[in-house]
Amino acid sequence: MRFVKRVLMLRGGSDIKKFDINLDFHFEKLAKHLDLWILAASRRNVEELNIIHWYGIDVRLPRCLVTSESLTGLVLRFEGSLVLPDTMGLPRLKSLVLVSIEVEDLEFINKLLSSCPVLETLRIQQIRAKAGDELCVSNSGLKHLDINHYYYGEGEPRIIRLCTPSLTSFICEDYMIRDYCLENLSSLVTADIKMTQVEDEDIGKAEPFPKGILVFLKAFHNVRKLTLSLDFFQ
Repeated sequence: MRFVKRVLMLRGGSDIKKFDINLDFHFEKLAKHLDLWILAASRRNVEELNIIHWYGIDVRLPRCLVTSESLTGLVLRFEGSLVLPDTMGLPRLKSLVLVSIEVEDLEFINKLLSSCPVLETLRIQQIRAKAGDELCVSNSGLKHLDINHYYYGEGEPRIIRLCTPSLTSFICEDYMIRDYCLENLSSLVTADIKMTQVEDEDIGKAEPFPKGILVFLKAFHNVRKLTLSLDFFQ
C-alpha cells in the first residue's frame, strides 16, 4: 500500500494512461486508501480506470472521479452499494462498464449516464436500486450497448428506456417481463437479443410476451443482422 502511494505521488508531472484497482483481497485495509489513489490518478490525468471489488461493502466515490476531464474509459464492478456524488460530469468518457452495482435511487445511474456527452460504448449488468423503477439510456452518440439483466428480483429496474439514435450494435440478455421502451434505434445495424421467461410461475403468468416481442421487432425494422433466442417464439 505504501509502495502504491509512493509510486503515485512520485511520478512527477507524468500522466497515467491506465490504472487498475482490484480490491479482492484485504479489502478493509485497502478501502481506506481508495480515495487517495483515485485522487492521485485524477491529478495525473488518468485516461482509463478500472475499480473492482466483491465484498458487499458500501463504497462512496470521490467527486473528482465522476467529474474527471481526462477519463475516456471507466469500469466499475461492485458487489455492494455505490454512493455517487450529486454533481457529475465526464466530458471525455467514451466507454463505461457498470457491473453488479446497487445505488440508493436509479436516478443516480440515469444522471451518471446523462453526464457523459460523448459516450460511445456502454455495458450494464445487474444494476439494482432501493428506489426508482426506470433506467434511462438517452445518449445521442452511443454506438454500442450491452445489457445483461439475467436476474429478476427486488431492486431491479422495471422499465428500461432507450433513446439512442446513433446506436449501431445492441446486445440484450434479459427477462421478457421487463418493459423495454425503444424510442429511437434508427441507426441500428446488428442486434442480438436473448430474452427468457421468469422461472417463478406466479410472476410468469403475467408476462406480456406478445407485446414485448412486438416492441423489439418494430424497433429493429432497419437492422441488417438480427439474432433472437428461442424463447421469442415459444
